[in-house]
Amino acid sequence: MDHFPLNQSHKVDRKALLASLKNVKTSSKATSHQDDQRFLKVFQTALGREIGFDDDFFELGGDSLRVVECVIKLEALCQVSLEMDTFYEYRTPKKIIDQIKKKMVVKPAPEMPKIPTGKTQIAVSELRLGTITDVVPASYTQRLYYYKKKVNLVSFSVKLQASFSAAHITHAVAMVAKYNPALRTSLGFVDDQLKMRVHEAIQTAKVAVVTAPADREQFEVKIQKKLEDAVFRARYTQGALFNYVIIESPDSQTLEVCVDHCVFDASCIAIFKEDLTKVLAGKQPLKRGVTYAQYCQRLMQSHILTEILHHPYTHQLVASNQACAQLFEQVPLGSSHVVVKHVTVFEGTQLSYLISYLSSKELVAAYGLTTVTSNLILNLRNFSEFSAVDTIGDLHSTVQLIYSAGESYADFNRRSQTVVEKLFTGELYNPRSVTYQNYPELSENQRELRKIIGNDVPISISFVGLVEPADLSSYAASIAAAQHQLAQTADLSRIYATAVLCRDQLHIFYDHQVYPQQKTFDFTQIQ
Repeated sequence: MDHFPLNQSHKVDRKALLASLKNVKTSSKATSHQDDQRFLKVFQTALGREIGFDDDFFELGGDSLRVVECVIKLEALCQVSLEMDTFYEYRTPKKIIDQIKKKMVVKPAPEMPKIPTGKTQIAVSELRLGTITDVVPASYTQRLYYYKKKVNLVSFSVKLQASFSAAHITHAVAMVAKYNPALRTSLGFVDDQLKMRVHEAIQTAKVAVVTAPADREQFEVKIQKKLEDAVFRARYTQGALFNYVIIESPDSQTLEVCVDHCVFDASCIAIFKEDLTKVLAGKQPLKRGVTYAQYCQRLMQSHILTEILHHPYTHQLVASNQACAQLFEQVPLGSSHVVVKHVTVFEGTQLSYLISYLSSKELVAAYGLTTVTSNLILNLRNFSEFSAVDTIGDLHSTVQLIYSAGESYADFNRRSQTVVEKLFTGELYNPRSVTYQNYPELSENQRELRKIIGNDVPISISFVGLVEPADLSSYAASIAAAQHQLAQTADLSRIYATAVLCRDQLHIFYDHQVYPQQKTFDFTQIQ
């Protein structure tokens, strides 16, 4: 106390002293009670129902996904690291909250370890973000990745000349981040809402430089694994959403990079490489159109939920979904493989239309349907009102297309292109953005819309890019594993069609027997 209360005789007033102590205890209890209620609300939100401090979390509907949701929100509220096993071990909110409070004891920050270098030691660079300059709501894809803890990361290599020093490369990376705000963002909670925070700059406090050993291929795999682990952790610790390592060799240098899919898609690799080489050459990167944060804001402001629900195209989707309502249950489970030879289109969107056409046409013929709805993951970088062609960010979006029985490839391709250009890019019609804008919380209307664009759509189309002939078999195995994982973990039941382009051959891999046996087409005949 600053001073003791005194009575009229200038002696310590014991009654006043005891009263002040009582007030402090009452205030402390009130604050503690408020915190406990705030923590309890996290449990209630995850379960979607009331829960008491002494109730069993799992007996009231808790499961592993809800544990993940609670862990993420409680870590953000308390700024402590929690383990999922804490929920299974203590089970009730009161006991779990008690464990959280024990971890909230302030400890001195550990000294930042130095990054080792050498032929066998592997570490990643130490990155520091500057002052926050802008805060925008997290996009719907960021919310999905964050709350589901999806390990969606983009890894790639950039080959550089040996003449560039590590300092020169480090400066170039910082300049690329300067011109691409998505690379200097972090995810964090503001007013209990997940936000994307843009920082003024990003600095490399310690660059990781390693020397390439004889077994370089396996060494690079280990580096990418280290980078992926670091970037994934940074997503939940308000750190930079990318990291890198420089590999030195006598004749060249390699920049190994990993970026969180929350702010970066596969098409950004080319933009990153182009910007980096321009900076290294002393030139300024070309930036046309909007930033990624502006794109996310524009997407969320384009429509409101009721408008999307009553949109004419949404009604078309409902009708098409009803026409193929039993399709998923009818198609046997089991892999199938289609090859399209002599392909002459090499743009991802056009190839996705081709995959959708072949898949839908076969399903319509095999099961006597009139229409089939499919979900396609497309890269929407060019818009009628603005451009994002030079923008680094995750600009992929899921669009819904409808195939009608008897439709030719030319007609389907033409109509699909019109739908995407007029609706999904022209009007920015994007049902997913309004469906998941508050995820993991969903309103009744949002659940209804998710059913229309998700649960009721029987097939999901994804073109993942180019592959070398020597890598085709390994890609096929990895695609099968990924499809199996999606089927096990996704909250939707779908037929998955994933494709790669190998030279002039398009290989489509299904997790269901869309085609009873391997089928080969000639693209010239399809046209």
